[in-house]
Amino acid sequence: TVINAAESAGSLMFYKYGKDPVGLVSSLEGVTFTLTSKTDHTRVYTAVSNERGLVVFPAVIEGDYTLSETGLPDSLVGDYTLASSRDVTITSGQVNVPSWDDAAEIAVNPGAPVFLNTAPYGRLSLTKTSLLPDNTGNTIYLSGAEFRLYTDQACETPVTDSTGAAVV
Repeated sequence: TVINAAESAGSLMFYKYGKDPVGLVSSLEGVTFTLTSKTDHTRVYTAVSNERGLVVFPAVIEGDYTLSETGLPDSLVGDYTLASSRDVTITSGQVNVPSWDDAAEIAVNPGAPVFLNTAPYGRLSLTKTSLLPDNTGNTIYLSGAEFRLYTDQACETPVTDSTGAAVV
């Protein structure tokens, strides 16, 4: 039996966005995805998100697949981790658009299929003040105070500015 691959192929299209530590959402460029057939593990497709976060897998043979996020560009490695895999079905002769509910979390590109990563860390804001107020009763903000914040991988050393604030 001869199968015309063009007749049994469809495509997959979605957007890649990220929510950073302060909650801002933006498209993520350069994220690599792999689409692997559930029935034929030699059938593997790769696509990379563009500057608008658009990811397109053209000419994918009809069937059930696992979509995996397999690579982040160096600029995103510290802020995001690879997301969990998702199941998708490709129907031939059409642009397949997943119905993930990630878009419900964000107000960007309403109604579009969005694969969202949320940064695992938040931001910490510190303000260093004197225990005692000045002569007029106002708070004294201390600049140059150094803090050490430890994680399992690193030590951050923020220093307060002229307003006594440091953000990590």
